[in-house]
Amino acid sequence: MKTYSLLFAACMTLLFSSCEKKDTDCVKVRYLSSYCPKMGATLVKLEDSETSESIALLNVPEAFRVNGKVFYVTYHYDEAQSKTDPQVMCPAIYGPAKIYVADSVDEHDCKE
Repeated sequence: MKTYSLLFAACMTLLFSSCEKKDTDCVKVRYLSSYCPKMGATLVKLEDSETSESIALLNVPEAFRVNGKVFYVTYHYDEAQSKTDPQVMCPAIYGPAKIYVADSVDEHDCKE
C-alpha cells in the first residue's frame, strides 16, 4: 500500500509541476513601458496576436526596455511571481495584466 501512495504522490507532483510551467513558443513582442504595480516587470504587446493583447513580463534585460523596441521571447506563467506588490505606489493606473516570467529574450526570431 505504501508503494501505491508513493507512486501516486510522484504522479501528482509531475502533473502539477508540468502545469505550473508551460513554455510558450517564441513570440514577437513590442515593449510598451514598465509595469506598475509589479517591481521589475515590463509591459509588452503581443505583435503576432490578432487582438491588442498586452502582458507583463519579468526577467526582461534592460537593453530591451526601449520604447517601441520589437524583440522575441519565450515565457511561462508562475503563479507565485504573478502577484503584484501592494506596497508599490504607481504614478498611473494600469489595467490588470497577467504577469509572466521570460525564459528567453532575443532580438532575432527564435523560430529561424
